[in-house]
Amino acid sequence: STYEKLAYTDQLTGAQNRFSYFKDIGELEQSENPVTRYFVYLDIDELKNINDRYGHTIGDYAIKSAYELMSETFGLHGKCYRMGGDEFVCIIETETLEEVQSMIRLFEQSCSKFNENSIYKFFVSVGVAKFESHIGKSVDQVLSEADKQMYAHKHSKSIKVNP
Repeated sequence: STYEKLAYTDQLTGAQNRFSYFKDIGELEQSENPVTRYFVYLDIDELKNINDRYGHTIGDYAIKSAYELMSETFGLHGKCYRMGGDEFVCIIETETLEEVQSMIRLFEQSCSKFNENSIYKFFVSVGVAKFESHIGKSVDQVLSEADKQMYAHKHSKSIKVNP
């Protein structure tokens, strides 16, 4: 129904929202058959700076653009959810971590291309973790692993190492 669509859709980006995420992971966790998914946790770097410098309209545009680039890459293999603010999770159905990593490289290339024609530069920090329904790790544990990885990625960019 239209109401259901509204309830599960993020108004700004058209992405699936948190409610949709919780509904879908509930189904994953209750699956009778063994299920394997990769959780990709994405966070837009420096969104606050974009908002402060160019205003919230441009900030919103950055969030929308990030989601469009995400869904072009990850959306072909799963679903992307906007968890709030500048945070997204994509749940990907694929065989190997290598495949996920090549999707991430593609996504990063799309972001670089986007940045070439944009007044602001946006970068995304990414973390990945594997969920296997029959292993006994909850989705929450998996997401928190992906989240830790994402923060490590973000942090590694902010540390300038002298040559």
